[in-house]
Amino acid sequence: MSMMGANVYILGGAQTDFSRNWMKEGKGVIALLREVIDDGLEDIGLTYDDIVRLNEQARVACFVGNFIGEYFVDQGHLGALLTEVHPAFYGVPSSRYEAACASGSAAIDAAITKIRAQDYDLALVIGWELMKTVDAKSCGDFLGRAAFYADEAQGIDFPFPKLFGRLADETIQKYNLDAERFLDNLAKISVKNYSNAKRNPNAQTRKWFISEQEAKDRGTPTNPRVGGLLGVTDCSQITDGAAFVALASERFVKEYFSSDDYPVIMGWGHRVAPMKFCKKIQEATSSVFILPWTRQAVLDAYNRANLKVTDIDFFETHDCFTSSEYAAISAFGITEPGKEFEAIESGSIMFDGEHPINPSGGLIGCGHPVGATGVRMLLDLYKQLAGRAGSYQVRKADNGLMLNIGGSATTNYVFIVGRQEGEGMNMRKLVIVGVGGLGREIAWLVERINAMEPTWELLGFIDDNSEKHGTIVNGYPVLGGCDWVLEHKDEVFAVCAVGTAKTRRRIVERLHGVRFATLVDPKVQMSQRVEMGEGCIICAGSILTVNIKLGSHVIINLDCTIGHDAVLSDYVTLYPSVNVSGNTFLEESVEMGTGSQIIQGLRIGEGTIIGAGAVVVRDLPGRCTAVGIPAKPIKFHDRH
Repeated sequence: MSMMGANVYILGGAQTDFSRNWMKEGKGVIALLREVIDDGLEDIGLTYDDIVRLNEQARVACFVGNFIGEYFVDQGHLGALLTEVHPAFYGVPSSRYEAACASGSAAIDAAITKIRAQDYDLALVIGWELMKTVDAKSCGDFLGRAAFYADEAQGIDFPFPKLFGRLADETIQKYNLDAERFLDNLAKISVKNYSNAKRNPNAQTRKWFISEQEAKDRGTPTNPRVGGLLGVTDCSQITDGAAFVALASERFVKEYFSSDDYPVIMGWGHRVAPMKFCKKIQEATSSVFILPWTRQAVLDAYNRANLKVTDIDFFETHDCFTSSEYAAISAFGITEPGKEFEAIESGSIMFDGEHPINPSGGLIGCGHPVGATGVRMLLDLYKQLAGRAGSYQVRKADNGLMLNIGGSATTNYVFIVGRQEGEGMNMRKLVIVGVGGLGREIAWLVERINAMEPTWELLGFIDDNSEKHGTIVNGYPVLGGCDWVLEHKDEVFAVCAVGTAKTRRRIVERLHGVRFATLVDPKVQMSQRVEMGEGCIICAGSILTVNIKLGSHVIINLDCTIGHDAVLSDYVTLYPSVNVSGNTFLEESVEMGTGSQIIQGLRIGEGTIIGAGAVVVRDLPGRCTAVGIPAKPIKFHDRH
C-alpha cells in the first residue's frame, strides 16, 4: 500500500475528570499520566505487555502534547517522561509536541503522519496540562507565552482575555454589528456550553449553574469584565487534566481486532496566521473572514475529506472565549461571515440543533487543560461516531469536525472524523456528468487518484442523451441523466466534466443539493496556499504556486501554470497548456483556449473566451471572444 493509501483508525481512549485539582489531592504529573494511560489502554483492549511486544517489532510510538509544563510543573523532556509511568515505555519512540493551546493537535498530526507513512502501526497520543499548581495571575502570565510575549503579554495581567476581547471589538467593527445584540449572542454561546457540560460526566463545570441573564450582566460582582467587553462567563476554564487517544493502521486493526468498525480520520487542515494579533487583523482587511487562516484550515479539511459543511453532523470547537466560537461559526460555513448571529438566535448550534457545536461543553463547559484540549476534542469526535458519548450523544453522528487553535488563532488545526463502513470505507461513490472526451479523461484521473489512495468508487457516467443510457464507455456504464443524480443525491458525489463554462453552470444549477467532488491529479504541483471551492478539477502536469483562489467548478486541464495571487472565479475553464501569470483576476465563466497566456496583473471580464494560442497583454471586457497576439476582441456575445 502506498503512503497515501494508509487509513488511520481511531481505536478509542480516555479522559480524566476535568473537575479535579491534582495538587490538592497530593498527586502530580506521573499519577495523571498513569491514570489516563491505564484507562486508555483498557478502553482499547490492549495491555502494557502488548506495548512491549509491539515495541520489539518497532510498530508503536508515543506522541505527547503539552504547552508549558516547564513552567507549571518545572519539568521538560516530556516525551521521555512516559518511562516514569511504566517500564513498558522503555525504548518506545516518544516525543513532545508544542503549539500553545493546539499542542494536542500537533501531536495528533504527527501521529497521523507516521501511520500514513507506515513508520508505525499504533500511535498513542497523550495530551496533558496541570495548571492549578500556581495562582491565577501567574497562570495568565505563563499562558501569555502563547502570544508574542514581549509585546502582547509581558507585564499585562491576564493577556489572553484582553486579546480575545479585542477579537470581539474587531468583529463588531468589521461587520457593523449592534454591540448589545452581539454581546447577547456571546452570552447564549456561554450558556449553551455550560448547559451541554451538565450532560458530560467528565466536564469541569457539570455542577455549575449559569443563567443567561447572569451571562449578559457583565461588569457585575458575579460576572466581572476580564478583557474589553468580555466577562468571566465568556472565558474557558483553568483546568488540570489529560486525554489519551489511540490511532492505528488498517493492518493493525485487522490483525488485533475481529471488526474494523472504527471511526477514521477523513480530512485535516493546518494553517498558521501571523503571531501578533494586530497583524492578523491587518491581514484580515482583505478577507470577508475575521480569521481567514482559520477558515482556510477548515476548507483544507473539507477538500481532503471531499465533504462540505452540510455533511458534518456536529462540531467541537475552540471556545477559549465566546468570541472565538462566534468566529468559528462562519469559518465552518454554517453562516456567511457577519451573519453568525443567525445560527445562534435560530438555535442551529444548540445541542438539538441542525449544527450542534460543542455537545461536550467545549472549553468553557468541559474545561481547558491546554495541552490536552486537542486530544480531548478528537476523543469526543470518536465517542460520538462510535455511539459512546452517553448522555451527550447527538442524534446523528456520521461525520464530526474539530477546530483547535493555539494563541490568538495563530495555529489552526482542523480534523474531520467519519464513520467507518468496513472494507473500502474511504471509497465514496462518484458519478461523472458528461460522457464526452473530457468525461473520459476525468475517469482516467479518478483511476490515477485511486492508484495512490483508494478514494472514489466510480459508478459511471451521467448524460441526458437517453440513447447512451445503459451503454458502457471505457469500462463504466452510462447510468442515466441528471434526474438519476437528483434521485441519488444523498448517496453519491458528482463532478461535472463539461468544458464549456455556460453549459457547466447550467448543469450544476440543475443539480441543486448534490454534493460535488474536487479532483486533483497526483501529478499536480500545488502549494498549501491554494484555496479551492467545490467541484474543481485539476489535471496532471499543472502547477499552482502560492496564494491562489479558485472558485467552484473550475477546470484546469493538462499542463497549465497559475502564478501567485491569481483569482479564478466560479466556472472558469483552462484548456491544456494555459499560462496564467501572477495577480491576474479571471471573472466568472472565463474560458482560455489551448496554449493561451495572460501576463501579470490583468483582469478578464465575465464570460470572455480567449482563443487558442492568444497572448493577453491588457484587460479584456466581459462577454467577448478575443484572439491573436496581442489578444483583441473580435466579437461580443450577449449574457445568455
